[in-house]
Amino acid sequence: RDTSDYKAAYVEGMRKLKEDHGIVVLATGDMDLVGTMARNWIEECGELAGIRAFLPLWQADRLACLNQLLQERFRVVYSCVKSPWFDASWIGRSIDAEAIA
Repeated sequence: RDTSDYKAAYVEGMRKLKEDHGIVVLATGDMDLVGTMARNWIEECGELAGIRAFLPLWQADRLACLNQLLQERFRVVYSCVKSPWFDASWIGRSIDAEAIA
């Protein structure tokens, strides 16, 4: 199997999950397409690997999801951020009412 590029390596990793652990469905928190993507990455790679994607948050209202996390007292910490929307000062910060205002 060719793993010379990122997508091929990703699909190979998914195949390995299926072969080694019997994984047939992969759940993700993806909410929408990113950038110029025509379809969901996990769904696309999963088809090639023979694994179904389960996207329970797909196109859910983001603010409603964030408010629910706060209401249910989840502690969510930014571990990675994307510029230009966030700068490095957000890393390590917890999501609170001020962060989503």
